[in-house]
Amino acid sequence: VHYVLSLSRNFIASILPNFVVFEGGGHPWHGLPSWGHLYLSVYVLGLFGILKSALSVLKSVWVRRQLQLTDTTLLYLLIIGLGPAVVTVDAPHATRSLWFFLMWLIFAATAIKDLITHFYGMKRLAISSMIMILLMTSTTHYVYDYLYHYPKNYPFALQIGLDEAVREIETSYPDATV
Repeated sequence: VHYVLSLSRNFIASILPNFVVFEGGGHPWHGLPSWGHLYLSVYVLGLFGILKSALSVLKSVWVRRQLQLTDTTLLYLLIIGLGPAVVTVDAPHATRSLWFFLMWLIFAATAIKDLITHFYGMKRLAISSMIMILLMTSTTHYVYDYLYHYPKNYPFALQIGLDEAVREIETSYPDATV
């Protein structure tokens, strides 16, 4: 029972926007401070794509009595993508969630495709333009933080280089083998 609760807690923590969008993991090398791993717009589009695929699978099973292979496979790959992140002690874990993030992006891309193909004419152009502007704005904001703010305010753990760290340890512990 303990393991089931722990795995469930880790699973939920790994898919919530707090980890995926807003804060990311606790390790400073896995992303910028105060940034998650996906943009909010991509997270919402991914949710839309996941919901559409899940409804498509349920509809195909209930109405046609036949399993739709593409959506079922994508949902399966999304869920098992969190396997390594869920079983780790320090969940949610960014590098163990990489496959999950990739699958989320695929669902976001399918949502974009579905949104664009649903409309025609000027509405299609407007929806496409809004999505492009939203994604370009998010990307510009991230790149600006990465190139401008991050070098000035990077975490303390990254301030010292490896050579300096070895020299500091050698001077602090002259009798120890480094």
